[in-house]
Amino acid sequence: MAEFKVIWKRYGHEMNILIDRTQDGWHVIHATIAGDCDKGGNPYLYKNFNHDAIAYPAVLEIYMKCLWERAERGLSDEELQQQLNQLAEWVSLCERGKPKGLLD
Repeated sequence: MAEFKVIWKRYGHEMNILIDRTQDGWHVIHATIAGDCDKGGNPYLYKNFNHDAIAYPAVLEIYMKCLWERAERGLSDEELQQQLNQLAEWVSLCERGKPKGLLD
């Protein structure tokens, strides 16, 4: 099980989503929103983001699918975690850059 830690600007701390690669995609776990997803992370990765109004790149689904395919070809657990960290940092950059005060 890997971690997908993103900044949660609204509450000023990180949100940690657990993610595991499965035969058909990903299994995502966070609070009450969890379940099996396709290779792009649909639907539960994005349901978590949308539920908490977390900004994320529109093309994240494409990158998640590419990462799943790379892992299928033989990434180690450590390499998979490093790649997930890069994607999570990208989400965090989007979250940090969103306008202030509109959803508060």
